[in-house]
Amino acid sequence: MTGAYRKRTERASASYKCAAEAFGLLGKGSAVFDVSHGQYSMIDAVAHVIDQCAPEPVNVTLWTWSIADYEVDSVNRMFFDGRIARARLVIDVGGLRQGGSRSKRADIGNAVVDQWRAKFGPSSVLMASTHAKIATVEAPLAGLRFRISGSANLNRNPRFEQFDIVEGAPCFDRVRAVENAMPVLPNDCTRSDTHVAGGFRDAFDDLEMFGLETKPWKP
Repeated sequence: MTGAYRKRTERASASYKCAAEAFGLLGKGSAVFDVSHGQYSMIDAVAHVIDQCAPEPVNVTLWTWSIADYEVDSVNRMFFDGRIARARLVIDVGGLRQGGSRSKRADIGNAVVDQWRAKFGPSSVLMASTHAKIATVEAPLAGLRFRISGSANLNRNPRFEQFDIVEGAPCFDRVRAVENAMPVLPNDCTRSDTHVAGGFRDAFDDLEMFGLETKPWKP
């Protein structure tokens, strides 16, 4: 373990404690909101919600623009210690391929997709055009269905961030419906492929911004 990774792990441990203090006990019908100074990240909030569902293993989905090795390791640890039964990742195709300094900090490219699929199955990664920060945590036996959303990325970011956690609301079904309607795309898919898969063709009249052909005229 490198010194930088160890320090990040230590910061993440402290962040998780902050998330637990901010959100407290969660259960049926819970609804909480918080504005933080960035002391904890989306992955810390997700970890806290998962703990609230213990001891039942949960089904998790994560929506993010990009993902780094620490976030993958965090999910892997929760999988190996029995807290996660199934996991789905919805990730932006550009976030995986971003170059430059941001790549060095957060992007581990197609390797993260291959690693995730090897762990959770070939259909567990959805390549998309997304900037949404959403997570769902479901404990079917306990009847718990949490939707987590906010401005924060998975990784730590010391800026004002907002979080919203609700249990049992229709927004959980809305997120799952969007996920289930998206096809599984290969690693080498194009941005245009993700626009088509995400239904952008039907959501906008002007398709040139997406690199798609205009809709055919219908009388």
